[in-house]
Amino acid sequence: MDYGTIGAYSSQDQLLDLSSYFDTAEAEAFLPAMWQAIQFNGMPYGVPHQTDTSAIVYRRDLFEQAGISSVPDSLDSAWTWEEFEGVAQQLRASLPPDLYPAVYNWQLGGSTRWLSWLFQAGGRLFNDDLSGPAIESEAGTRALTFTQNLFRENLVPPNSSVKSSTYADNAFAAGTTALAFVGNFVLPSLDETITDFEWGATYLPRDERGACDLGGNALVATKNARNPELAAEFLKFMVQPDQMSDFCARAMELPTLQSLVGTELDYQTRPDIAGIFVDQATTLQPEDVQQLTNPAMAEINPKLRDQLEAAFTQNQSVDETLANIATAVAEATG
Repeated sequence: MDYGTIGAYSSQDQLLDLSSYFDTAEAEAFLPAMWQAIQFNGMPYGVPHQTDTSAIVYRRDLFEQAGISSVPDSLDSAWTWEEFEGVAQQLRASLPPDLYPAVYNWQLGGSTRWLSWLFQAGGRLFNDDLSGPAIESEAGTRALTFTQNLFRENLVPPNSSVKSSTYADNAFAAGTTALAFVGNFVLPSLDETITDFEWGATYLPRDERGACDLGGNALVATKNARNPELAAEFLKFMVQPDQMSDFCARAMELPTLQSLVGTELDYQTRPDIAGIFVDQATTLQPEDVQQLTNPAMAEINPKLRDQLEAAFTQNQSVDETLANIATAVAEATG
């Protein structure tokens, strides 16, 4: 079950409460954000089996052509928003009109990936107790203004907004952009498809902090399982280090155990860059996850998508867009 769905089921008392099967040490073995992802009202209703997140892939030839000789090689050296915008502008100046500096992976079901920008700016979608909106803020204004300007300044394809039918990885593989924000799960298809240029990867930009999106799946058991002890034992078995590392290496997914972060898994595709995604996943904070897995997100998501589309393609003002998103949050939590 994906992390964004767990809240909807656990809040309706459909999943097995695992709190009696995991002690404190076992819970603390997971990345804090990932353990938060399977909780509702402080109780765990699954185990974080794996995750995925986004990072940047880029074309080496177009970067060299633009005079960009290096990219960040650590989270600490990740581009600031201003540095990222400078790179995009430098690419824009060197590219022909039919090529674009960047493309973001917020299309269709990925519209919540826009929230990474909000979190990077130090902002929140919900208030601290998750009872209402908090997006009408300086951070919200900064995040939406910055991303809206990507379209206004011709830095991303005009048809790459949240309701586009063309995904970021497809645009990059087709050679129409110099860089793309993509999830680690598309690395195998990129590696197979791209044959006419070399490409590498680097970290997401940062503002007040680093942040990323929440992907992947947890394993859960139903509340009415006939043998809950055996179900819990199976879930615990599946997230032991050997099982998790083997699964992640084969499926090009990211581990959720702290002991596996920083280790070299036997990734089958592009092991030279897979670790960048593993590192990037550590920028997800528990407070981010609390918001992304809130049961109200099921109702908010389509309205968030509508408002971002209006801001990016219909020139709706930042203030109006934030106010409309805030109204959607208030209605979903009220």
